[in-house]
Amino acid sequence: MTRTLFLASALALACSHGAPLQAADSTRSGDHRDRTSGLGLSALVTTSVSDQLRIDLAYCDRITAVYSFDCTAYALSRAATDLKGNPAYTAPESILRSAARTIRATVKAEIDRARLPRLNGLQYYRPVQPSATPALRQHTAATLDQTAAAIAATPQATAFDPITQAILTGRQTPL
Repeated sequence: MTRTLFLASALALACSHGAPLQAADSTRSGDHRDRTSGLGLSALVTTSVSDQLRIDLAYCDRITAVYSFDCTAYALSRAATDLKGNPAYTAPESILRSAARTIRATVKAEIDRARLPRLNGLQYYRPVQPSATPALRQHTAATLDQTAAAIAATPQATAFDPITQAILTGRQTPL
């Protein structure tokens, strides 16, 4: 009882002596930090996304070929999710998400229902039919090439070079 009373009085004291409340239309939060400063091009964001994309595509190269196509789609989707919310990265985000959708649609058409999906943590990769592997290999390589070219054609292409290089690195290794 005394502990609850103590916490309630401490909370009331803290609220009564705190900073004055900001108006609802204020652009600043109560702690006086500018929350909009991180919404632009950032070398840290670009580097972290390109490094993660490079790691994910390298993992996709190491797993069995029938699972690697869904893994590649997931890697592109994960990179797009990492860029989501920052208006400076709208173009590469939409390009990466479109490429992931394209690969996923192709994988969905060629799923091998006789095999179980491969689990990697909380992510699972669906297997494709072994006979469809050569065609999917060509389709995935072409999609990665188109993705890299589309990102390189954006107005801020030099800022997105690490992401383009990560995609091309994933493309150069055989699927």
